[in-house]
Amino acid sequence: MLCGGKGMRMRPHTENVPKPMMNVGEMPIMEHLMKYFSHFGHNEFIACLGYRKDAVEDYFRNSKWDIKLVDTGEETSKAGRLKKVAQFIKRDVFFLAYGDDLSTVNVQDLYAFHKKNNALVTVTAVRLVSPYGIIKIDSTGKITDFKEKPVLDHYINGGFFVVDKSVLDMMKDGEDLEKDILPRIAAMGRLYAFRHDGFWASMNTHQDNIMLNDLWSKGKAEWKVWKA
Repeated sequence: MLCGGKGMRMRPHTENVPKPMMNVGEMPIMEHLMKYFSHFGHNEFIACLGYRKDAVEDYFRNSKWDIKLVDTGEETSKAGRLKKVAQFIKRDVFFLAYGDDLSTVNVQDLYAFHKKNNALVTVTAVRLVSPYGIIKIDSTGKITDFKEKPVLDHYINGGFFVVDKSVLDMMKDGEDLEKDILPRIAAMGRLYAFRHDGFWASMNTHQDNIMLNDLWSKGKAEWKVWKA
């Protein structure tokens, strides 16, 4: 789990805690993510820490979770964080997740898709809901169609990756995961997208946090697949 960013778009709420430690309901969003993976039988976690790492360490110090907490630095890129925890990754293929995203993607199906295609990296591809109404206008200026906050046609990177460990050896110092590594793997023909049209949300802003808490409090948290 990538948990080291500064969460600048959520300031001032992230001045004292890192974004993955922001609560949804009674627990941090990163623990929701861990419970989700645990539901599918995946119970070993590595947290790539950085900004306000002490908040994560304090929370998980005496917890039941099998979690390795690794300080990967405050200014380290995502690729750099992965390189710094490579020695702790025991398997040839591993899941990678952003510490502030939630989804209902079936991670077992995601893994099977990755293996079927002999991919080096598989990305969960999701479609955004537009925050605005979208209109169609004819040549006279007349509005011919109006859709309030539709689901957009284009897919985006929704995180929830499956990664072959060999990819870590391809990473060079100073490189960026999304700008350098993934385009390189795409050029090799070994980057695949697992389309997911179910629930997905990224907690980038305070408004996102309010939305997720609202879903949780109303019993509409689709990602809550665990029993306790």
